[in-house]
Amino acid sequence: MLRKLFLVAMIASFVVGPALASKQENKNAAEPENKTAAEVREMLQNHDEALNQQNMKGVLATFAPTGEIVLMGTGPGELWVGKEQIQSAYEHFFQDFEKGTLVSDCGWKSGNVKDDMGWIMAVCKCTDSKDGKKRVYGLNISGTLQKVDGKWYFRTMHFSNLSPAKPPTQ
Repeated sequence: MLRKLFLVAMIASFVVGPALASKQENKNAAEPENKTAAEVREMLQNHDEALNQQNMKGVLATFAPTGEIVLMGTGPGELWVGKEQIQSAYEHFFQDFEKGTLVSDCGWKSGNVKDDMGWIMAVCKCTDSKDGKKRVYGLNISGTLQKVDGKWYFRTMHFSNLSPAKPPTQ
């Protein structure tokens, strides 16, 4: 279950960023409409590359440098608060996939920003490899972002696996 986190930001990098550009509230008319989306997309791409290369320093650099940060998974006990706990979680995540094998395809995505806060969400089909075997799974992600000292960071991130249960029929 924890391996599903690997694609959390990969999902957002290539598909949620454009959603931000179209929904951004821009109070400064001189600033291009897509500047914030480009900044957020860059942060997400930095996370994705660090995650894919299992670069802990790079991953942690995408979380806010001060104040509380939180990573939450699907089930009980999947809650990590602060850099130390998040680092420990990623150390375990790194053990569950082969470096350089993470890929995602997101059919639905959304996001928005206002001032120095934003949010992202996506529903994705993900693939990776472990022991030379390709794996395919679904993943939902969401996150809150904050701009600190001119740079965007994750403040919170949540991931969950798609449920195999069918929705109730009416």
